[in-house]
Amino acid sequence: MTRAMRRLIATGLLALAAFAVRAQLPLAFDSELIRLSVSGDTLTVDGLYRFVAEPGAPRVSLFYPYPTDSLLGAASTEFLHWRPDSAESWRPAEFRESQRPYGARWILPVAGAAAFEVRTVYRQRLKTRYARYIVTTTAAWGRPLTRARFELRLPPGAALTRASFPFARTEDGRWDFEAEAFLPDEDIVVEWELAGTAPASDDGKP
Repeated sequence: MTRAMRRLIATGLLALAAFAVRAQLPLAFDSELIRLSVSGDTLTVDGLYRFVAEPGAPRVSLFYPYPTDSLLGAASTEFLHWRPDSAESWRPAEFRESQRPYGARWILPVAGAAAFEVRTVYRQRLKTRYARYIVTTTAAWGRPLTRARFELRLPPGAALTRASFPFARTEDGRWDFEAEAFLPDEDIVVEWELAGTAPASDDGKP
């Protein structure tokens, strides 16, 4: 396979984009709970992911892509933890930041766990009142998620003006969206306005 073909395949996986995963991994991506929080010019993503593993997998390596978008700035992972389903305490896991492709490489020492959870937090700088979270790489796993839940918190007084999924306002001022058999064909994209301000322009200038 030529270098150009490999680059095209890698780009396609990222365009699908939450995980780019090798098909031979003895692993299934089961569900996710994602908390998105906007504060100032930063989006914090707190993700909880559940996987089901086949027997005999001592460790797995997964690539977790960050969104690349002209309206978004740099991203980086704060921490990565994992635990077997039966465990109460979290264990640290190794990760390595990558620029090409853009994201974090996870190294998970799952050693015999039939099912396990992964929790990670990453932060991304925002250039305007727009944020994106990648979910379309779910298709790379070859099956829908059993369940997916997304919780969005915006700055006080902010109004949600666009959402790629039907987020509903909660009593405490959060916006939530939940789905079963989740196999999305677009990413989570949200835009908002702040009280007393004009909508953000496409070039990132308020």
